[in-house]
Amino acid sequence: MTTLTSKNKTAVLLCAIAFLNLSLFAIAGEMKNEESTTKQNRIEIKDFAFNPQTITVKSGEKVTWINRDEEPHTIVSVGKQFKKSTALDTDQEFTITVGAPGITNVDSGIVMSAPNLREWNDVPLRTLIERELGIPALVENDTNLAAVGEQWRGSATGIEDFIFIALGTGVGAGIFLRGRLHHGANWSAGEIGYAGVNGRQRPPLVFHEPGEMERSIGGLGIEAEWQRLLARERRANVSELAKLRATEIFDLAVDGDRLAGQVVQYAAQILADCIVDLALALDPEMVILGGGVGSHPELCRITAKLLGRNQFAKPQVRSSSLGTQAQLHGAISLSLSATEAQLLA
Repeated sequence: MTTLTSKNKTAVLLCAIAFLNLSLFAIAGEMKNEESTTKQNRIEIKDFAFNPQTITVKSGEKVTWINRDEEPHTIVSVGKQFKKSTALDTDQEFTITVGAPGITNVDSGIVMSAPNLREWNDVPLRTLIERELGIPALVENDTNLAAVGEQWRGSATGIEDFIFIALGTGVGAGIFLRGRLHHGANWSAGEIGYAGVNGRQRPPLVFHEPGEMERSIGGLGIEAEWQRLLARERRANVSELAKLRATEIFDLAVDGDRLAGQVVQYAAQILADCIVDLALALDPEMVILGGGVGSHPELCRITAKLLGRNQFAKPQVRSSSLGTQAQLHGAISLSLSATEAQLLA
């Protein structure tokens, strides 16, 4: 901890590092005047990628982040570069938060399975990072981090019972019950990518392979359905249309394209069926749709319309207000909380 003294005022610097999606870094700091209850927050990072992107966390706060490789040894190596380049003061308190896209044992810090990444099976990520960087680390599922972010600064602020559903390359959910993140007995709570899809036989669940729902309405599944429908039609530009990504297909639906509208209906129906099952078991007040595909307004609109036919098991449906930044907000929130706990211990 670094104490800064100026006349009769003392400020304590709390620092945290958020290492997100196995590829993003941020350093968070908080300046607290010990003679009052007021706080001045700042979140910043020194750029060492030469190609930074900056986002605003809230008024006056910015985070610069960089992308890097996804293999475990590479991530740890980049972490060491980051620590060196930012000249972190070892007298300060730091915490790193890591988001992993798969089943993650938070207690042990082991990434048990990340089917969309290479070499991410039973990776002792927390141990690797703490050993190489010498900084305490937290490891969490990336969708859970997004849920934390939405409660901290997003659509779920003030909501105790909600579910964040992310659709992108993968499909997953972060579950909050009575104001607390729910992991389940075996860390697989929220792994809805393995949920069944009506009319399709679900094979036995295997750790290192994507599940039926992810294959159906993850980005690649939506694009496959679009290509299947296109193959039935004779369109002059079919080869170009077949290259569209999921969000571009949804954009076409908004513009009135009939086939694209069928694809949105296809994805929304599968998603709504899953939400009903979750609502019957957990009864959340709200479901937040996020991720690169899930946050599309048209998917949200059609899904809410389908749920609205029910007399019950129809939670509010909203698009993520934080978008692709939700996980970053969650990582910063956990890092700050852990750092503050270290200082108060």
